[in-house]
Amino acid sequence: MGIDISSIIPTYSAKAVLAIIVWACIIWVTEAIPVGVSGLMIPMLLVVTKAVPKIPEAFGGYVLDVSFLCLGAFIFGAILWSANLDTRIALTVLSKMKSTKVGKIIIGLFSTCMGLALVIPAAVARSATLLSVVRGIMELFGETKSESNAKKAIVISSLVYAPMVGGILILTAHMPNVIMVGLFDKQLNIHISWIQWLWLHLPIAGLFPIMYWILKFFFKFKNVEVSGGIERIETAKKSSVKPRTMSGLFFSFLRLRRPCGHLRMSIRSRQE
Repeated sequence: MGIDISSIIPTYSAKAVLAIIVWACIIWVTEAIPVGVSGLMIPMLLVVTKAVPKIPEAFGGYVLDVSFLCLGAFIFGAILWSANLDTRIALTVLSKMKSTKVGKIIIGLFSTCMGLALVIPAAVARSATLLSVVRGIMELFGETKSESNAKKAIVISSLVYAPMVGGILILTAHMPNVIMVGLFDKQLNIHISWIQWLWLHLPIAGLFPIMYWILKFFFKFKNVEVSGGIERIETAKKSSVKPRTMSGLFFSFLRLRRPCGHLRMSIRSRQE
C-alpha cells in the first residue's frame, strides 16, 4: 500500500522536490556517490523532473554572493597554509593567552571564532578561515592516544560547534538569519534589531560549558598539554615566518563581506 500525500503536498512540483530531498539524504548517508557529484545532480534532477522549469533557476544557488564568500574563505585559508601564516597565527594566539593545556586552547579558539562571526557572515566560511589556524595548532601535538584525542576535541569544538553557535547568536553571522529577519519585517511587520536578536539567542551560549564537559569527559584531555610548554611555543613562534602580508590579505578578505549588504537589499527588493 502506498502513502497518499496529496492532501499534504498537493502540487506536482512540491512532490518532486520532496522526492529529490529524500534521494539526496539517502545518497549522503550511504555515500553511494561522491558528495560533489550529488551536488551537481540535485539541480539537474530538479530540471529533469520539471520541479524547476528553467536551468538558470535550478543552478542559481551556485552563483549567490554567499557561495563566492565561502569560496573566498577557502582561498584565504589556502594562502595562509601555503605561506605558513596559519602556524604563525596559531602560535601568536597561544602565546598571548599563555595556553598550553587543551582546555585553554579550546576556550581561546572558541573566542576567536566568536570574533570572526562579527566580520564573516557564513558558518562554513568561518570554519574554512579557522581551519588553517587549527592545523597549525595540531602540529604542536604528537601522535599518542591522548594527544590524538585532544586534537579531536579541538577540531570538534572550534570547527564544528563554535561556528554554529556564532551563526545562531549573531544576526549577521549567518545568511538565513538575515533572510528570516527580512521576512518577519515584510510579512509580519515585526522588526528585529541586531541587539534584540543577540538578546533572544543569548541562552545558546550557555551550551558551551555543557559541550566542554562532554568533550572533556569523552576525550579525557584534562592533563594533556603542548609538550615543552610555553617555551616551545615561543621558540617556534620566533622561527616561523613573519606575517608581513597578513594585514593586506585579511582586509582584502573582509571586502568579501560587502555582498552581505547587497544580498540583504536584493532580498528586500524582491519581497517588495
